[in-house]
Amino acid sequence: MALLSQDPSVSTTYVHTEGAVSLAYSPDARFLYSGGADGIRCFDLTQAVDAAKTIEYHKDPVTYLDCSVDFLASCSESGETVLHEHAASSDQTPPFKSLITRTSLPTRSIKFSPNQRKLAVASDELYIKIVDVQDPLNSSLLTGHTKSIKSLSWSPDSTLLVSSGCEGVLRIWNLSKQSPSGELPCSQEIENILPTVLPESHQSIEAVWHPSGKYFVAPSRESGLAIFAKSSSDQTWKRSRTVCQPNQSKQTKPITSLRFSLNGKYLATGCQDGMIVIWETQTWTPQTNIQPESDCSITAIQWRPQANSIVAANQLGQVINWHDVIPSTQPPPFNPPSLLDPTHNEEEDEIDLLGEEDVEPFNAAGYENEDWVIDDLDTGRNSHKTNTANQKSSTYQFPSRTHHLSSHLSTAHSQETFQPGATTLKHRSLETKTARRYLAFNLLGLVHVLEKEDENIVTVEFHDKGRHNGYHFTDQYQFNLGSIGNLGLAFACSASRANPSVIRYTPFESWTTGGFVFRGSEKIGPDEEASWQFELPPGESATCIACGGCANEDGKIDRDGLAGSGTVAVGTTLGYLRLFTGSGIQTYVWNLGQQIISLACSHEFIFVVHRPSILSQSHPLSYTLMDSSSFEIVQEGIIPLPNIGVVLSWIGFSHPH
Repeated sequence: MALLSQDPSVSTTYVHTEGAVSLAYSPDARFLYSGGADGIRCFDLTQAVDAAKTIEYHKDPVTYLDCSVDFLASCSESGETVLHEHAASSDQTPPFKSLITRTSLPTRSIKFSPNQRKLAVASDELYIKIVDVQDPLNSSLLTGHTKSIKSLSWSPDSTLLVSSGCEGVLRIWNLSKQSPSGELPCSQEIENILPTVLPESHQSIEAVWHPSGKYFVAPSRESGLAIFAKSSSDQTWKRSRTVCQPNQSKQTKPITSLRFSLNGKYLATGCQDGMIVIWETQTWTPQTNIQPESDCSITAIQWRPQANSIVAANQLGQVINWHDVIPSTQPPPFNPPSLLDPTHNEEEDEIDLLGEEDVEPFNAAGYENEDWVIDDLDTGRNSHKTNTANQKSSTYQFPSRTHHLSSHLSTAHSQETFQPGATTLKHRSLETKTARRYLAFNLLGLVHVLEKEDENIVTVEFHDKGRHNGYHFTDQYQFNLGSIGNLGLAFACSASRANPSVIRYTPFESWTTGGFVFRGSEKIGPDEEASWQFELPPGESATCIACGGCANEDGKIDRDGLAGSGTVAVGTTLGYLRLFTGSGIQTYVWNLGQQIISLACSHEFIFVVHRPSILSQSHPLSYTLMDSSSFEIVQEGIIPLPNIGVVLSWIGFSHPH
């Protein structure tokens, strides 16, 4: 158990005044929203914490937040539930959209349905309001609770809604079975399991669905969490077992917040004394936990989408960031699960509640990269973990938009930036503490690097050895990006806390450059080699690089000054595309305002693959083809990738000359 102040992977920030805090991520994980007694804060996770925007609509304490692809929904003790649009840029405060509904008593919980069509609203009034997001006047009421309704939870297929009342009763509503009169009767009541609580209590009675849709969990009045699964005999939901018992971990206080990871392999629980425990859901054993120094309730927990991190909030108004939650030796928490196939028999779909769960997002070979290569050390397959390219495709068909949305979220988040011709497969020797991999590989040659702790040994080889001689050099910058062009080699390294991101270009022939070193636009002095360097401004780091040579169709190099010196294109973390001539002059800076995934250059064109910073509902990856001399856009459009389990791994020109 680690105290927050002693664990470097955990940090805390005071965001709100004292009181309960709610948290919500935007689906693209760019924005984190926190709501407390003093309003709503919007954090753009690409910016510094102090750049957060404040949404000042609510005058009373904010009680709950939830996000859809298009909107942030918030409610408060005043009974108002409002929608805000996500900000289009880091400088913009999320704009107000509409007041979607109002209750006469404090609103306690709001939840978007997974298909994004409905918003469920629960309050201290004895009914639940189901509001059509596109047509708020089209709403229906669910009645039956005898005390305040504290929490709501949708099933992954948007057909079932579970509500938790302060009287200690769970109610399950089947929204797909509307009566002829238009009413939505409660399909099942579950009593004598939840504790009875006050509406203002921090103790949780929330039911949380497993992402597979096979079961949900809720706090038990005795201790721990009760698992509810559908009985094969009478098709009702019944408690099958109790897990997360206090005697299994150091968690002794009542649970105040809980959340499943995206793939359902882990459950995070927060307690009244501030402890956060991570449970592995196949064996229901605690994996790790942290204990804050302050004894106060954890009021919200969220797993960051497609990341191994958790954000939590406590009663003091602090937001807790916990990185590297799951050890690297364990399966990650963010790969989507295989959902239920409605064509299966009920007996096959029944979860083994004794611990063997058939929700398995990885293939039989684990989560190793199937696209492996044999490196120069002849070590064969390594243990590098891949993203969603090797996952099983989901067989569950959501109604209309649900499947469409979930598949695009999976595809967009699994696509990482990449360098064409490079490989991340590496073998690290425990004795020499070195690793070997390719920085670049194309029809001209290859660059491979031997990585050490303090420096790299870079080797450059050419396929046509009569045209260029191979060589190697010691790299103090520890370049992690490389590209081979007709006229030279381009390298780049990421920024660190102490050093900026550096771009370096080394020509094959000395006439292409005067050999200067640049920092920004300032000339520092002549380099001993015929090469130049460029340091990116603080806070900006190179993510991909490409260089194009100016050779004609016969392969002869044009030696006409700047036009004949080639082009170096660099994509950065700020969404900038920076273009340089081979002589080191920065000729163009284009702020795409989007994440640049990869770059490729020919003798006259630059091909850019990029993704919107705010995830659209379709077409997550786009391309732009631009002229490297005039900077005009020649063509742009959507990359036709399948929706599920496919990522882009290479781009290039068939005739690079």
